[in-house]
Amino acid sequence: MANEIRSMAENSKESSHEIRKIVEGIFQDNEAVIDSLSNSQVDINKGPEIINSTVDTFREMLSGVKEIFRDGEGNRQTEETDGLYFRPI
Repeated sequence: MANEIRSMAENSKESSHEIRKIVEGIFQDNEAVIDSLSNSQVDINKGPEIINSTVDTFREMLSGVKEIFRDGEGNRQTEETDGLYFRPI
């Protein structure tokens, strides 16, 4: 009877160690997911800044094209460039 109890205690101890390893693995996986989501959020937050910078660059390009056209055509404006408008995000 004592051997059976000892065996059951040993099995319980081994099971506890296995459960602990599984739980630790779950915590590590959760931390990795949280880190990944945090990194994604940083990249997502950069999106509007990048888009606005791109829009500003296009505005500058359009302004330069208009200026070149005006210089070359005596300040004559065309419908193609007058109606363009970029709205920041």
